[in-house]
Amino acid sequence: MDKATAGSAGLKIGSSAPEGHFVHYNLYFRHYRALQALQYRKPPLQHEFPNSFLFDEGAIRVRMTWQTPEKVRACFVKRNFGCKGGKIGLFSRKFSLNSSLFCLEFAKKQPRFPAFSRRNLLTKQALKRLLPVSALILCVFQIMTNSVRAGTTLKEVEVYWPGTLQREPMPATGFDAHNVRAAGIEDTRDFIELTPNVTLDDEGTLDSTFLTIRGITRGDDADSPTATDIPIAIIIDGVPQNHHRLFRRKLFDVSRIEISKGVQGVRGRNAMGGAIHITTKDPTHEPEGYLEAGIFQNKGRTVRGAMGGPIIDNVLLYRLAGTYEEGDGRIDNGFLGRKVDFRDDENLRAKLRFLPTDVLSLDFVYNTYRSEKGAFYDSVFTDSESRNSDTFLEPTSNVPGHSRRRGNDFTLKMAADFEIGMLTLRRTRTDMDETSFGDGDFLPDASITYEGTTHDLDYTNAQNTEVKTIAHELGWSSNEENRFHWTAGWFREKTRRKATDSQAKGEELVSDSDSKSEDRHQALFAEIDYDVTERLKSSGSLRHDRYDRKQLPSGDRAYSSARKARLALSYQLTDNNLLYASYGVSSQQPGRTVQKTYEVGSKNSFFGQRLTLNGSGYLSRAFGSTDVMTKGFEWNTTVRLLDGWELFGGMGLTSNTTADTLRTYNLGASYRFSIGSTKGDFRLDVVPREKTYWNKEDGEYQEPITLCNAKLTLTRGNFQLAFWGKNLLDEAYYDSFNDDRSWGTGTGLLGQPRTIGMDARYDF
Repeated sequence: MDKATAGSAGLKIGSSAPEGHFVHYNLYFRHYRALQALQYRKPPLQHEFPNSFLFDEGAIRVRMTWQTPEKVRACFVKRNFGCKGGKIGLFSRKFSLNSSLFCLEFAKKQPRFPAFSRRNLLTKQALKRLLPVSALILCVFQIMTNSVRAGTTLKEVEVYWPGTLQREPMPATGFDAHNVRAAGIEDTRDFIELTPNVTLDDEGTLDSTFLTIRGITRGDDADSPTATDIPIAIIIDGVPQNHHRLFRRKLFDVSRIEISKGVQGVRGRNAMGGAIHITTKDPTHEPEGYLEAGIFQNKGRTVRGAMGGPIIDNVLLYRLAGTYEEGDGRIDNGFLGRKVDFRDDENLRAKLRFLPTDVLSLDFVYNTYRSEKGAFYDSVFTDSESRNSDTFLEPTSNVPGHSRRRGNDFTLKMAADFEIGMLTLRRTRTDMDETSFGDGDFLPDASITYEGTTHDLDYTNAQNTEVKTIAHELGWSSNEENRFHWTAGWFREKTRRKATDSQAKGEELVSDSDSKSEDRHQALFAEIDYDVTERLKSSGSLRHDRYDRKQLPSGDRAYSSARKARLALSYQLTDNNLLYASYGVSSQQPGRTVQKTYEVGSKNSFFGQRLTLNGSGYLSRAFGSTDVMTKGFEWNTTVRLLDGWELFGGMGLTSNTTADTLRTYNLGASYRFSIGSTKGDFRLDVVPREKTYWNKEDGEYQEPITLCNAKLTLTRGNFQLAFWGKNLLDEAYYDSFNDDRSWGTGTGLLGQPRTIGMDARYDF
């Protein structure tokens, strides 16, 4: 290709990459509008995204078509791969992109561009702030033509978006919007099952769950004054969900999900074992939306939808999203003769984004939800012959249980992008009210007694929990494109809890406990990243939390503090191979237990992104009220052997001083194909569960099971039709099992049997 002068920038066009080779770029944008334009605009920038633009764990092939010229210039720095003595060549072209500058730069060099000032480019750190998933979006472009000429003809480029989590010095699992839909992730439990070394047990009410990560879990009754936090920070759209009852919810209109493991210094007060980030879709600059309806077994119905776009072009944007689901349930109560696991969900989210200037943005987010489901439908074992967690019995309680939850939250966020950094201020208000009622003994008749006890039980149980939270967060992040980056902030939260637990025998109230508390929580946090060399990077984070809990109405107060710190080193062996090591120390609120964790790991991509292999090993010691040594290993891989085929899997091992080893696995495959103008996407997920031990004293356990989920999606134009199934092998199992000797028997909560469904969706 001949060299020529490229416009006023005075840059020379270098030789193009040889056919079949790739060109490597980094991506920067002037401001968020340009990013949204690239993600959503159709002409003049036309695109087709098999996966989300924002994130994918592996390389995603995307074909983008854009049109030249006019208004905006893009600067490129390219490098030829596979050629000895390949030169760095510069060329520039003009692109029309919503009058917003964007620039592509080569990863290893930061050349000066005469046509642009640095203040007009959104730096790496700024992009990381705007999209917390992304510290850097790496692209691999294959040049499809032998030369670039001025004109208005369409140019095609093959684009690869490698997963940004491959550059993070910590073990992490991620799902982008495409994978969320392909895997049928509609609930927080769905992605937990696909994450090594993380488990979630259902405790029978709407939002009562038992989350464990790397052997760390919540202690005590979570609504009692002595309760500890769940061991993982859960953040939805940047808002911490510090109460465990706020975690279990329906997921809809999701952009991406990240699960990071290990101590997370600045990501939340309870980030002892890791952090979960759930990000929903933001308002767009172009009108768009979808409507989806579905059916599933036992009169199940779902309706989902979203719509958004500009109210005032480039100034005021909106997005509305909602979901409705109801179903009669799948689990029979043999005594009542009815299904007991019914569910009825309504959720609505509204987002409004105001962009008064190029440096200032205001975001308003409102969520409201109402849920109702069956509860307290445990199966009960009344004699020693049936007392076994591999004996599956129908529930027989004589009181139909139910659980209701209502709530809403409102978030106001302001972000100002100054030359010296990004300032963010967020205020959130959360209100949640949950009531559960059901059979307290799970028995059909007062004349029935548990073997080994003289109790004559005919109990009903009622629980009510109210949580009201107001939180403020102030953050400041650097956006200078240099070797030193930092983030600092202050967090304040006030939470009022009210919990009531009542029991009745027949019509007589035998116990009624009422607890109230008011918690005040403040935190200071900071994180520093320093690029020692181009390949060696270091980072450190520190967070100090202060708690003040007041018990009402007595006025008794308890003070505690907790600290989290993390140091990490990473070394980029090649562009596709990363080594890292980290040390973290943390304490779980209210600070009774301190844990120190050492971890080493590696992230690797081979054979042109066809093989991804990540692994890490860790050693933790928790001491304080106890002294436990935990060690473990995590591994996950993705293999792309043939076009359209992808195999993936993960494994996690956790062992402690009791010599018990917990293993978690997940395996899967996906296949993308085309039949004429119809595109297909098939995904299969297999989740083997090893023996589950319920009691450490007598070794009671559940035999291994294998859960299989699958989904087939057919797309033609704007219309989609999906067929899905969960627990396709129809495995019988217990979600949780209470081997309680004090009652003389055990109780178990049955898991969901095989469920088949179909969804239809139209995008507009």
